[in-house]
Amino acid sequence: MEIDKPREHCGIIGIRTTKRINDLGFLLYQGLLALQHRGQSSAGITIVNKKNMRTISDLGFVKDVFDKTTLASLKGKFGIGHVRYPTAGVDLTIGIQPFVMQTRMMKIAIAFNGTIANYEQVRDFLMEEGYRFSHDTDTEVIGKLLDFGLEKEKGDMNKACKLLIENLDGAYSILITTSRGEMIALRDPLGFKPMCYGKTREGDFVIASETIGLTIVGAKPEGDVKPGEMLIVSEKSIKHKRLVKEEKIAHCMFEWVYFARPDAVMDGVSAYEAREKIGRALGRLFKERGYEANLVVPIPDSGRIAAIGFSKETKIEYSEALIRNRYVGRTFIMPRQAAREEAVKLKLNVMSNLVKGKKVVLVDDSIVRGTTSKGIIKMIRDAGAEKVYFAISCPKLIHPCFMGTDFPTERELIACGRTDEAIAELVGVDAIIYNTVPLLVNSIGFDLWPDNNNLCLACLTGNYSIKSPPSQGLCKRES
Repeated sequence: MEIDKPREHCGIIGIRTTKRINDLGFLLYQGLLALQHRGQSSAGITIVNKKNMRTISDLGFVKDVFDKTTLASLKGKFGIGHVRYPTAGVDLTIGIQPFVMQTRMMKIAIAFNGTIANYEQVRDFLMEEGYRFSHDTDTEVIGKLLDFGLEKEKGDMNKACKLLIENLDGAYSILITTSRGEMIALRDPLGFKPMCYGKTREGDFVIASETIGLTIVGAKPEGDVKPGEMLIVSEKSIKHKRLVKEEKIAHCMFEWVYFARPDAVMDGVSAYEAREKIGRALGRLFKERGYEANLVVPIPDSGRIAAIGFSKETKIEYSEALIRNRYVGRTFIMPRQAAREEAVKLKLNVMSNLVKGKKVVLVDDSIVRGTTSKGIIKMIRDAGAEKVYFAISCPKLIHPCFMGTDFPTERELIACGRTDEAIAELVGVDAIIYNTVPLLVNSIGFDLWPDNNNLCLACLTGNYSIKSPPSQGLCKRES
């Protein structure tokens, strides 16, 4: 279900091809299809053919933006692609990428995934330097800061990107292609947003948000762009350069909990394996608290792998008693709250014969506002379940995210200021079992708790890794 979920903002891919110049558009198209789960609002591709740059982009799914004719026109040696989620309250056409601009030195196109926390300060500085802005987007700020750096450093891309990464505070992965015939990849110093690379047998070099973006076009994953690292890909070479000294790593934990495809491997950690371990951890919590059940049911599709782990740990039967209708549109955009609640029934159907008279454990990745969860739980009860428990892969979400994940405000977060018992009563379950932060960290596996140095847990703990998060409210509710 995509209703009432945290949303990632973007997916990006870049390809330097050697022999498949005529197929570059099709290769990028394949990559974007594989990354479609990271963004479904708009899609775009920019290719560089000699000194010419061509961009095709629009609102909609990848399959709707491109056709055989447009893809056949995208010929060249370098190209970048982008898929994006919507951001409420703005003209969606403004955020379509790649973002193309003419700098004083060259023409550039940018595909950006993330959020710049000090966006306003950087924009104000650039305006003092004489720059003017057409739109209110992070991407334009990035482009004009790069323009400033290129002029200051007399066209030296290494130094311009170093200036860029030293002055941007936030979470980001950036792909840039230029009319000079090169592709640049940048990852923020915290490594918050994922970015990996690999090569095909034909010698094509591919960079993408997830490994599936590589393998879908025949590239073998070779590694991850390191936090604070820059890759410069030219026609003849690939150069790695560390632009800032690594001080702390803060990968977004939600990549392993929910955002990435299950078949993704990010920074050496399998999303599938992490989710199964998370499910096992939830199963141990369930047993420790003395609960009993005879059916484990995932909320499709995001709860499936954790539910498998839960079932393996507890020896409780696994059953896909919730069947998803894959041909219903994106129901979270429906305008009225009542319509959104009815949309749950359009998306899911309960197999009553499987749950009737059973003690059911529902498993999902997270709970944000609780609207969708409440509707699903009611459906399970109406189908005759004797008891309903709710096991959640992610610990309580109680703080906003300033690093590119679309969360509601604190007061909208169902867990903010509420006990487990209060939340269980609100959504209509007999008990709710949240994962704990230590178990989450251990399941993902970077470090053993409490020596976590590799994951961002800000939405769970309120401890932000970026230098300048916007002012934060307190997670409190009026009595």
